[in-house]
Amino acid sequence: MSCVRWMAGLGLVLLVELACGDPLPAQAPKSGADPKEWNAAVDKAVAFLKGSQAEDGSWSKQANPGVTALVVQALLRTGKVTPDDPMIKKALKFIESMADAETGSLAGKDGKARLQNYLTSVNLTTLLQADRKQYAAIGEKAVKFLKTMPQDEGRGKERKDAIFGGVGYDGSTRPDMSNTIFCLEALRTAQVKADDPVYAKILVFVSRSQNLKSESNDQPWAGKINDGSFIYGAGPAGAKKGAEADAARPGYGSITCSGLVALDDCGVKKDDPRFKKALEWIQKEYSVDKNPGTPGDGMRGYYLWLKMLTEALTRAGVDTIVESDKKTHDWKAEVTAALISKQSKEGSWANKSPAWMESNADLATAWALMALSNCKPSDK
Repeated sequence: MSCVRWMAGLGLVLLVELACGDPLPAQAPKSGADPKEWNAAVDKAVAFLKGSQAEDGSWSKQANPGVTALVVQALLRTGKVTPDDPMIKKALKFIESMADAETGSLAGKDGKARLQNYLTSVNLTTLLQADRKQYAAIGEKAVKFLKTMPQDEGRGKERKDAIFGGVGYDGSTRPDMSNTIFCLEALRTAQVKADDPVYAKILVFVSRSQNLKSESNDQPWAGKINDGSFIYGAGPAGAKKGAEADAARPGYGSITCSGLVALDDCGVKKDDPRFKKALEWIQKEYSVDKNPGTPGDGMRGYYLWLKMLTEALTRAGVDTIVESDKKTHDWKAEVTAALISKQSKEGSWANKSPAWMESNADLATAWALMALSNCKPSDK
C-alpha cells in the first residue's frame, strides 16, 4: 500500500510516492556558534596574545599585575592551548613569583597591598586551573589567606552591618561584588567544601547587594526597585555620593550576572527567589550590543558583560532566551557573531571606553575569549 504527497515549488507540481507512515520529522534549525567562524576567531586571538606577551611571561603587568592570570585562564578555556605550552609555562612562572610564603597571598611584595584579594584570587584560580597537583601547597596557603578576607566578626563586623561577609580589594577596604565574585571563584576552583562557613558569610553580603526585598535583604533600599538586579555592593560600594540611605539603587548587567554566579557558588538553588529574579532580569535585559544599565552608550564594561552573561546563562542552564513577544535568541550564536564583528584584524578586542581597563587589548581579549569559550560549538 502506498500514499502520495504533493509538493509544489517554482511553479512545478511533483508527485512523490512514499511509503505510508509517520510524516518525516522537521529538521531542527542549527543552533549555537558556527564552528568554522568560532575557530577562526579564537585562533586569531590566541595568536595575538602570543605576540603581546612580555619576555618575563606577563601581559600588561604595568597596567595591572592581574591581567596575566586572566589571559592564561582565557587561553586555557579555549582548549586550544595547554598548560605545557611554552607561553603558558612562562606565564605560570611569573604568577608563581608573586607568592608570599609568609602570608599565603599571591599579590607579590611590591607594595600593592590594596590589591591583595583581587590578585590572590585571580592568580590562585589560574594556577589551579593549570595544574592542581603542582600548585597544591601554594593553593592551600592562598585559600587560608582568602578566608580571612570577608568582613566578619574577626574584622569587628556583626551580621547586622550592611557590609558583613563582603570582600574588597583587601581586608581593610570597603567590599564590593566584583572582588567578592573573584574570591568566590578562587574558593570554588580550590574545591573548598560547600559547607564551609566562608560561603554562608559571603552569601549575606551577596543577598544584600540585590534589588530584592526579602528575609535575606533588610537594606532600606532593597524594595524600591525590587527587580532582582544586582548593584556594585551593599553599603558604601553601591551608594551614590550624597544620596539618602533608602534611595533606589539601580542594578546593571555585568554585576547582575556576577550576582547570579555568586548565588550559585554559595549553594543557592535555582528555584530560590533570589536566583529566579536575577535570571528573570538578565533575560529581560538581554543584549549583545551593550552592558544593560550602564551610562551613556552602554559600552562601559561591554566585554566583561559578555563574559559574565555567558557564564550566568550557562550556570542557569538556559540555551535559548525567549522575549515577551515570543522572539527567541540563540545567545551562543549571537554573542559569537557580536564578538567576531568587533575583532580587529590582528585578532584582539579593545573597548573605546577606558572604564574598567577595557581599552587594554590584553584584558578585553581575555574577557572576549572567555565569552567565546562559553559559546564553544559542540562539534568544533
